[in-house]
Amino acid sequence: MDRQTRVVPVVVEVNAPYDNDLHERTLPQGLFVDARIPGLPVASAVGLPSSALQSDESVFVLVDNGLLRRQVKVAHRGGDTVVISGGLESGDRVVTTRLEVMFQGMKPEPVDA
Repeated sequence: MDRQTRVVPVVVEVNAPYDNDLHERTLPQGLFVDARIPGLPVASAVGLPSSALQSDESVFVLVDNGLLRRQVKVAHRGGDTVVISGGLESGDRVVTTRLEVMFQGMKPEPVDA
């Protein structure tokens, strides 16, 4: 969702958009519509910047002032954000700034954002 316009841009392919036998009215390109897209909710999901996700689908969390690598379940990737649906606990402090060198046990200086 665009934070400024609160609009979700979506591209939908409609078969024969000008065929009145198939549609109540013609469907010109560029219309704003209300749409319902069925889906399942993702419980306890959290959105993170893509920079937080390592190549092996893990993230670093800060535990006792040291880094701990955690495997996570990625529910969705989109733009600069990933949605994590498993592997994190409530209150985990996830490292969102990618450092040149990161390893388990490393003691970085945390900065609250």
